[in-house]
This record gives sequence, structure tokens and C-alpha cells, in this order.
Amino acid sequence: NDVIDEVKQADPENIQQGAASQLALSNSYYENVLTQARRSFIAAIAAAAIGLVFFVAAVLILALHNDLRAGTISAISGGIVEVISGLNFWLYGRTASQLNLFHIRLDQTQRYLIANSIATKLDGAARESALVSLIGQIADQHTFSKSSAKDSD
Repeated sequence: NDVIDEVKQADPENIQQGAASQLALSNSYYENVLTQARRSFIAAIAAAAIGLVFFVAAVLILALHNDLRAGTISAISGGIVEVISGLNFWLYGRTASQLNLFHIRLDQTQRYLIANSIATKLDGAARESALVSLIGQIADQHTFSKSSAKDSD
């Protein structure tokens, strides 16, 4: 994978280059999750439409032909398809939560990169103090839990 090769080849002394390669890796993850979210949503919509067709067919069969067996089978089939649709919407919700968490982490990374760029432009003690403070903030940063991702909605 080209992105992983970029991370391997990044100069550990060059913070911006290392961060850029990490952002590329994160972007690759983001694209995968986004693709999954889109697929889940499209599958959910399609399944919901198919389930609706089965339910409408059940009503028409019962109303026009008064065939309880065929109507019941169609209604049960529609119910099963709607459950599948619900599961796909649930998967979509999960992937949307992952995208939200990714966005929060990406925003933090961008802020750290900007802070690093500004700090490296300072001179002397101000530069050292800013870099030490930035390093401390990054080292103390806690990993997001599911609850903190939900809180940011």
C-alpha cells in the first residue's frame, strides 16, 4: 500500500513530514469508512423499498383476492426484509459514528500541526517553551471513548 510506504519512509526528525504521512493514513481509513457508510445506507434504502413492496403486495392480495395464506407469506417476507433494512441502518449509524470520531481526531491533529508550525517560527526560550508545552499536551491527550464521541454530536 502506497500510504503505508509513505509512513515507513517518513523522516522521524521532520515532524511535518511524519504528520503528513499519518494524515494520509488517516485519510485512507476515512475513505474506507465513508465507502462502507454509503454502501450500508444504499442497502438499507433498497431493503426498505423491497420490504414496502412486500407489504403493499400483502394488502393487495388480501383486499383483491382474499387469500390469507399468500397475504400472510407476503407480510412475513416484508417483515424479514424490513428487519434487514433496520440492520443496515444500524450499520450506517455505526459507521457515521466512526466518521465523527475520525473528524475529531483529524481536527486535533491539524491543530497540533499548526501549533508546531507556529512554535518552530519562534526564537530562543519562547520556542523551547512552546514546543515543550505542545509536547506535553500531545502526550497527555486521552484516547476518545465511544461516550466522548457521542457527547460531541
